[in-house]
Amino acid sequence: SEAVAAHLAGVAQEAARAARMLDLGGWSWIVAEGPGGNMFLSPPTPETALMLVRDRSVPADCSLLIVAGPKKALFPIEADSIRAYLDGGGKALILLDPDVESGLEKMLESYSVKVGDDFVVDASGIGGLFGLDASMPVVTNYSDHDITAKLKGIMTTFMLARSVSTATVKSAFDAQATEIAKTSDASWATTDLSPLHGVRGHGGRVSFNPTQDRKGPISLAVAVTAAPKTYAASASDPGRRK
Repeated sequence: SEAVAAHLAGVAQEAARAARMLDLGGWSWIVAEGPGGNMFLSPPTPETALMLVRDRSVPADCSLLIVAGPKKALFPIEADSIRAYLDGGGKALILLDPDVESGLEKMLESYSVKVGDDFVVDASGIGGLFGLDASMPVVTNYSDHDITAKLKGIMTTFMLARSVSTATVKSAFDAQATEIAKTSDASWATTDLSPLHGVRGHGGRVSFNPTQDRKGPISLAVAVTAAPKTYAASASDPGRRK
C-alpha cells in the first residue's frame, strides 16, 4: 500500500543521509533483525515501489504485481487499477492474511477464487518437529501444476493462513482456477477468529467445532489462468496470463 511504500522510502532516505554524513559512499542494503525474523531492504528504484493512489494505474511494463498482505482494505481506485491491469493481461501474486478485508475479494471471486473468512489450524503435529505450532499449517499436497512442479516431496509452511479455494460460482469470463496447495486431513478452517490474537503469541487455544468448522484438507493457494479482456498479443507474450 502507499503507507508501506512511503515508510520504506523514508528508511531509504535516512540510510542515504547517514551514508553521506559518515562518508560511507552509497548503501547497498539494510538488515533489520527482530524476534519475528529478519528483513533485508535494498535501495528502492522507481520500479520497486508502486503507489496506486498516486499513479492511478499499474505500469504497462510491470511483469509481476505483488500484493503482499495488506493490513486494511485497498482504496477503490487501487482495486480498480489492479483489475484493469489483470484484465489487460497482467500477472499478479496476491497474499492475504486472515481477519483482514482487503477490498479484493469480489474481484477475486470474478476469477473463480474464493477467499475464506477464516483461518486454518493444523493439528497434525508435523510442524511441532520444527518448532511450529497449530497456527502454521504444513503443506505437502500439491496439484499437478507448473507453479508447484518443483515442490513435490517438499514441505512448506504458511504462517496464519486463511483458506483460498476455487469458487462455486463460475467465472463471468474464461478463467481457469486450480487449487494448487492443500493441508492434511488433520487440519481445519475455522470461522471463529477470536483466538487469532492468542495464536499470535498470547496463548490462544483452538479446537475443532463440527458445527462451524470445515474439515481438511484445506486449500491455501489457487492459480488462475484467463484470457485477457483487452490485450494486444505480442510475440514475447502471445497467450494467456496467470
